[in-house]
Order: sequence, then structure tokens, then C-alpha cells
Amino acid sequence: MKQVTVLMSIFLLCSRKAESQNLIFKPSFGVALDTSYGSTMLDQCSRSIPENINGFWTISLSEIAILEDNFKKIDTITAKECCFINAKVDRIERYAFQYIGVIIKGKRFIYINAFPLDEIKSLKERGYDPTKYPLVACDGGDYFWGVLFDIEAKQFSFLAFNGGA
Repeated sequence: MKQVTVLMSIFLLCSRKAESQNLIFKPSFGVALDTSYGSTMLDQCSRSIPENINGFWTISLSEIAILEDNFKKIDTITAKECCFINAKVDRIERYAFQYIGVIIKGKRFIYINAFPLDEIKSLKERGYDPTKYPLVACDGGDYFWGVLFDIEAKQFSFLAFNGGA
């Protein structure tokens, strides 16, 4: 009986570890931007942004690690805001990410600004550095989106895609 209990415990631990590994995604491009650019990043012209943001905070590497350890949970939510209601993020690996810490009703979140990974080269060729400055795109449809990540709950919310033109 003791052996069965030990084996079941080992199985459960291995299952939980495998399950958590399925949630991990380390983007090839992800950068936390300086809080001084918070208002600019949230000035998206064709997608909804979270309401009641009353401040910004500096994201640490350990907080980015928490996000990356849970990134694939984004597959569990759909857009409830403009512009592609009920749409989901398709193939997360094709996106680049900019992060900014936001405070909503006294609680800290990471706001994620996502754009096509293959845009980085052309942005840099035009003198735009996405490691320093927020990318604000008007329209572009589901190639551009934003989402909130709750560090404490380790959950995503407020997924919104850009409008299409």
C-alpha cells in the first residue's frame, strides 16, 4: 500500500511539472519599457485598452519570468473588447512583445503590447528601436494586440486586437 501511495505521489508531481512546462513560452523578442513611455504605449488608436490605469511601475526580471512561465495561458482567453470579439491569439511564437507595468485600482499588472516579430527588422531599418520606444499601430487587425497579465493570479485578461482597415 505504501508503495502505491509513493508511486501515485511521484506521478502527480511529474504530471504537474509537465503541465506547467506546457505553459512556458520564452519569446525571441520581449522587452520591458521604461515607465516614462507608459502613456504612449497605452495610446493605441484602434484597440481598446484597460480602463482605470492610475500609474506605472518598473517590471523586474523575476516578474517577466513569472509571465513567461504562464504565457501559454493566453490560449484560454478570447477578446471581449474591440475589435475582433471572441478572437484568440493565434501562434504566439510569431509575435514580439513590449511590456509595461500598470497599476489599476491599486493592483499591479503587466500590460503586453504585441506585434509581428517579422516587423522588427523593418522597424530598425526605418530608425525605430522597439527595445526603447512603444510601438503604436493604427489598424493592422489581429497582427497587433494587447493584453493584461495579473502577476499574483498568474492569469490574463482584457485581450484586445487592433481594428482592421
